[in-house]
Amino acid sequence: MNWKAKLSLGSLLLLPIVILSALSVWFFRVPSKPVSDAFLQRSSEQRRGWHSLIPNLKDAKVYVLDRPHEPEELKNVQLYQQKRVRMFRVSTNDLGMRNPPIGPKKGFRIVCVGESVSFGWGVDAEYTYPVQLAKQLGVEVINTAIPSTGLAQNTYWIENHAKELEPDLILLTIRPDWGHRNDLKQLARTLHETRRKIRPVPLGVIVSAISTFDRKGSEFFAWDEGQVKKTLRGIPLLELTTTFRKQKTENGVRLRIQNDKQQLVDVNSQAVLVEADNIPMLPGKSAVAPEILAAFDQNLALHEPLIFDAGHPDEKGYALMAETIAQWIRKKRWLPETEGSRGK
Repeated sequence: MNWKAKLSLGSLLLLPIVILSALSVWFFRVPSKPVSDAFLQRSSEQRRGWHSLIPNLKDAKVYVLDRPHEPEELKNVQLYQQKRVRMFRVSTNDLGMRNPPIGPKKGFRIVCVGESVSFGWGVDAEYTYPVQLAKQLGVEVINTAIPSTGLAQNTYWIENHAKELEPDLILLTIRPDWGHRNDLKQLARTLHETRRKIRPVPLGVIVSAISTFDRKGSEFFAWDEGQVKKTLRGIPLLELTTTFRKQKTENGVRLRIQNDKQQLVDVNSQAVLVEADNIPMLPGKSAVAPEILAAFDQNLALHEPLIFDAGHPDEKGYALMAETIAQWIRKKRWLPETEGSRGK
């Protein structure tokens, strides 16, 4: 056999090895790390801890954990090791708002202010509640919300910048710490002062839905909407938790605390899918039992109805939020008759 024949035969024998090696690399490759694009920057107000959205973003990718978790938990979680990760995109206008460019005012204009729920954390812009609210009502709705902002930053912005957008109605989404009565009273004082400063523009306050997996929120909130309204007397208030939990759904799970046990319960059959010992609520630690979190990783179909991560609505949740707020706005008669009838 001459050298050319030997070379051809050797190449044929090596070919399966090369193919197998390539397949091995493909099957057992190290997963790429999902790294979020930068979308936040330090606020120009130069207040400690305040931040704003980076202007003129185009489809920045943001990766988040797609199961119940505490916010602090993300500091120690490698997303590429997680089975449940969702990605959404963020685009901003020249003013640093998750909103198309703002042109001259042509009709009734609603300005939405708040934190991550108003921002639309976890979903693309088309699913956010401000975008869907605009479709529901047939009016202009501007989303100025910024994730991880607090009451101080949001009320400061309302008092000092909101009027530049010529709003006819301002909606502020909040998530109070229901566990401290003094915080609720301070909230009332702050909101009354903000409302006074922006008159005659009406201010509506929306309390975000509380997940059953948010143990602090669920255990401390007394579900007494009358008491909340009494403390915030004179401020139009819409509480969404009751609305979210009353919704009928085809499937889903919720957390229940019973007899010092944590139970993962099917919302339809009320069957207990997982039961574990209750654990104390400690700063920076997950308050949900590891056995229950493991169930989410083992069964990717498990989810809480309307909420994807124990803090934020999913696409259906934001749709329900927009629908409920639209009904509330009509009931409050904040819209002119011609405007209010467009989105019906």
